[in-house]
Amino acid sequence: MKKLLGLLLVAFVLFLVNPGMNDFSTFFKERSSDRIEQETGGGLLGRVLGGAGSELLAAGVEEATTRRSYLVCSTYDVDPDGDDVAEYRYLGVAGMFVTLREPEK
Repeated sequence: MKKLLGLLLVAFVLFLVNPGMNDFSTFFKERSSDRIEQETGGGLLGRVLGGAGSELLAAGVEEATTRRSYLVCSTYDVDPDGDDVAEYRYLGVAGMFVTLREPEK
């Protein structure tokens, strides 16, 4: 009985902290900015390009993303070019995001 109660409590907490689309948009914007900075070599130019590029990507991320909620976690498939093939896939669980698939650099 205690194990079942513990399991239900864990499931309830995971349900409460299952990240939503706004959380994902914020995460994707930060992730995109970091990737752009890394690819441009950092520095002032990298930060400027990272900020501008991530703003452009974040502006359309909700339209390009399919979220599937499983109550205690969610998956996010991002198809930025609209070809019905998700280039990015993330798992949202416990208020965090785990990268499952990203394009190679």
